[in-house]
Amino acid sequence: MRRGNCATVTAHNPETKETPILLQSGAKKDIQSAILVVIGFVTGGGRSDKSTLKAGSAYHKYNCKRNNWSGARVAAMNLAEHPWHRKGSSHRCPSYRENL
Repeated sequence: MRRGNCATVTAHNPETKETPILLQSGAKKDIQSAILVVIGFVTGGGRSDKSTLKAGSAYHKYNCKRNNWSGARVAAMNLAEHPWHRKGSSHRCPSYRENL
């Protein structure tokens, strides 16, 4: 088989030490059971498990996928209690109460 193809193991015959497989084309082929080394190995498996150590790496990782990575949290702090919020400002939050 060439690299990149897949096959389905249909049975095992321990007496003749052969394994019939079903190829993608629909053809059936008998191969020796001893040459079956790796079954079900996923290419690139575990690639996404590695943690990103720098913010720049995470930026380039999520920038091409259009994920909202660097968005600020909306519910981090109430606007009236934020230290940078100016209480005398004319642009107040709609839920801002005067008695706070």
